[in-house]
Amino acid sequence: MDKGKDNGQRVGKETEEESRKKERVEEEGAVVAMEEDVEGCGAEREIANEVSNYAMALQTELLEDLIREILVRLPAKPLCRFRSVCKTWRDMFGRPDFKDSLHRHKHITFILQNNYSGSCHEKLYSMVYEEGRETPGIQVQELRLPPLGFCRCSFYQISSHYRPLPRLKSSFDGLVLITVQHPPLTDDNDGTIASSAIILNPFTREMKRIPLKSYDEGGEVWGIGYDHLNRCYKVVRAPSHGRYSPVQVLSLRTNSWRTTITGFLYEITPRNPVTANRSSHWIASNRNTRQHHIIYFDASEEDFRIVPPPPTQAAKNRGVLVGVGENLGLCMIDHEEKEKDVISLWWMKEHGRGESWAKL
Repeated sequence: MDKGKDNGQRVGKETEEESRKKERVEEEGAVVAMEEDVEGCGAEREIANEVSNYAMALQTELLEDLIREILVRLPAKPLCRFRSVCKTWRDMFGRPDFKDSLHRHKHITFILQNNYSGSCHEKLYSMVYEEGRETPGIQVQELRLPPLGFCRCSFYQISSHYRPLPRLKSSFDGLVLITVQHPPLTDDNDGTIASSAIILNPFTREMKRIPLKSYDEGGEVWGIGYDHLNRCYKVVRAPSHGRYSPVQVLSLRTNSWRTTITGFLYEITPRNPVTANRSSHWIASNRNTRQHHIIYFDASEEDFRIVPPPPTQAAKNRGVLVGVGENLGLCMIDHEEKEKDVISLWWMKEHGRGESWAKL
């Protein structure tokens, strides 16, 4: 009886121990399951945070794109005021991609200079053709030049017969290139005339002085071009009729001149360039053959290219280049008829293709 009782007690103890082991296993399993749940929740939180951050970044990017698309469609004068809204917008205005977008959506703008002004601070005028509206029209506004450090009233005291008149040499993408002849900026006045040049944005009133050691008012032409490869503006100086000076190019990024062509083949007609296809164009004659061509400055290659003229203009120089929107145009005066002159206007539908010339 005692043995049976002992066996019964041992069986009971084993059953209790197995039960406790089972409980411990279940508890450990529950703990492991809880830890896995916690780890799963942590991973889900990380994924949720990543998705949230991506959504916020995407929203910010979309908002910036939307703001940019609105700004690039505004006229130049109100657009410049938004530069002061915040640092982010100011930085956006300076980015090359924003400038490229601005150029693609810009209105057709002509910048003119008045012939005479009694003030040292010469004035410019812009004519903007806005075709995106229901009723297209032309807006004219005055663009007052900022005070020029080399154009101050003390020049009148040096010579009462001399007035330093700024001369508009080229306009391109809203930038204006101006040269000024004036007495020297030093106290020693030997009667010589000095020269200065600036490039400025009359809308933002930003101005940059261009280094200039020598200047021939009637013997050279100036132009501005845009280097698409390096995304920077460049200024070119080339000889005009009867001059054999080298061609020089200045990058606004480095603000230094360098000679690119020493034996320039063409004599350029001394007129301001016409902008088309984001390049400056002139009429020029070949020094050897005396044949006339339309040439333009390739800022990326820092060289000049030839544009085929209209069929009837191959050997004449009676044409005047004009801008027809973003296209190149040529206004010709034909004197072949005995009793009257005939004025004809041509425009190039596709830049660089001679067969695309069409008579209006």
